[in-house]
Amino acid sequence: GNHGTRWFKLEDPRLPIGPPVPNQQWGIRCPATNETFRHGSDSGRSVSRLNYFLLLCPPEQLTAMIDLTNAKLMAKGAKALTKGEMLKFIGVVMLCTRFEFRERASLWSTTASGKYQPAACFGKTGMARKHFDAIWGNLTFSYQPDQRPDDVSSETYRWQRVKGFVDRFNEHRAQQIIPSDRLCVDESMARWYGKGGYWINHGLPQYVAIDRKPEAGCEIQNTACGRSGIMLRLKLVETAESESAHAEVDADTGLLHGTKVLKFLVMPWVRTGRIVCADSYFASVPAAAELKRLGLHFIGVVKTASRMFPQDYLARLELFNRGEREGVYCKAEGSDDPLFMAFVWVDRNRRYFISTTSSLEDGEAYSRVRWRQVNTEDPNVFPERMELVVPQPKAAEIYYSCCAMIDRHNRCRQDDLMLEKKLGTMDWSMRVNMSILGMIIVDTWLAYDGCTRTMNDYGSNGREKQSKFYELLAEELIDNSFDQVRTRAGRADEPNNNDPDQLLLSPIHVTPTKRKRHNKATGLETAHAFQGRCQDCLGKSTLVCSDCNRMGIHGTSNKETFMCKKCFPAHLLLVHSIT
Repeated sequence: GNHGTRWFKLEDPRLPIGPPVPNQQWGIRCPATNETFRHGSDSGRSVSRLNYFLLLCPPEQLTAMIDLTNAKLMAKGAKALTKGEMLKFIGVVMLCTRFEFRERASLWSTTASGKYQPAACFGKTGMARKHFDAIWGNLTFSYQPDQRPDDVSSETYRWQRVKGFVDRFNEHRAQQIIPSDRLCVDESMARWYGKGGYWINHGLPQYVAIDRKPEAGCEIQNTACGRSGIMLRLKLVETAESESAHAEVDADTGLLHGTKVLKFLVMPWVRTGRIVCADSYFASVPAAAELKRLGLHFIGVVKTASRMFPQDYLARLELFNRGEREGVYCKAEGSDDPLFMAFVWVDRNRRYFISTTSSLEDGEAYSRVRWRQVNTEDPNVFPERMELVVPQPKAAEIYYSCCAMIDRHNRCRQDDLMLEKKLGTMDWSMRVNMSILGMIIVDTWLAYDGCTRTMNDYGSNGREKQSKFYELLAEELIDNSFDQVRTRAGRADEPNNNDPDQLLLSPIHVTPTKRKRHNKATGLETAHAFQGRCQDCLGKSTLVCSDCNRMGIHGTSNKETFMCKKCFPAHLLLVHSIT
């Protein structure tokens, strides 16, 4: 027993803990078209990067940013922003990260700073430096009253600059993103080395510095999809007690603080049977029990929260080689069905797990190439590269397949996008909000990469590199046509429906055909999309009209209505009476 919990030795490693969890594909819902974008669904790359950004950025957040920023701009007698200008501003911010510069103003210079360094010439983006500085100086992400109410603490009042953005982010992701069967729970850091801390009512309300983290600042606990890596839910660490009390029991609920945070981070997906993978901050036997009660499976690494966990017994077991594992299980009273499994697995060090799913039978072994001194007799012999193959149980394989998704997301944001490092600010809330915006941009890359990827792209040069994607997304944001107008008798200032990037926002749209080409010699289906003739210009196209195919206007389902982007606006007007 252990704190009243009885554990039994797991004699058969094939004994499953809980029912099997079927694989589930992740997806992104498009509310305008009722489509769901999934892995490989846009292999023809018919949807622009800008539209992926608009799918993942909460529309209510864009509206709030425009309205709140305009209130400050107009109070100073400046020109109000439009949606197109806000998107252009975000594009220019992204473009700044692609350059090396000392002062931000130098990016608008038309004179090169050196003999071999060309001038950035940001003026050709269409946004003057003065206008950019005006937006940057007044940019507001969340509503905060001008004066602190008497019944609101200084800490809560300061967090209001960020909380609105976080709430809209969480609500939008819960509605629009379909996670896979695996969820990863971890934390991120918004880089900040300026003023702030719980000891002073100024600056960042809660400053966090963790030794194992490369950056310090504002800690954000979060959930991500375990297969795509797309961020799903955020929670700010608002107080010092929240940061340090993960292993303490809450007096009101009787749960560990880490378990309370874990419940909040997975709450939109309770009763769905997904697997939650979490590190030692959240992992414990009570956490596994609470998630099981909520209809979720759990796999976590146990370090400090070892109450009810048989760590002493597992630590005494004699295990010598990498890949060895031993486990015990706990069963419900009056039943022989196992509820939890606790096991130790040896890699370089011993690692202790608590799990409510999977088993200890052999999963896919992991392979690493490492330097090894094979010849130990001669001290001058050069080492050799050796392949290290370590067997691992299925439960550990599931955990390690998704536990690093948020760490990968953090590296993409901090080291590849570099919003936090390239654009300095003296305002802590600007830094935190920009970090959350950076998460949305990284999510756009992950969604685009996943939806446009095909099996032939793995390990090849067919995939678009992350740095190139950020450049092209910045271009599409800067060149957006949301503010363009066309004139026509009787109507003016109406949206430009000729913009292909906006077609996704229309209920009737062009979509890639699901038909595939066939090899003429063998007659077998290939991975390439079928090309038909556009109904108007007779040019080749892989796109079809969504509504014509649904209604069967042009005959049976195998007689598709192929359209090119150039002719589609006229088709909307003539066939569907949409201008």
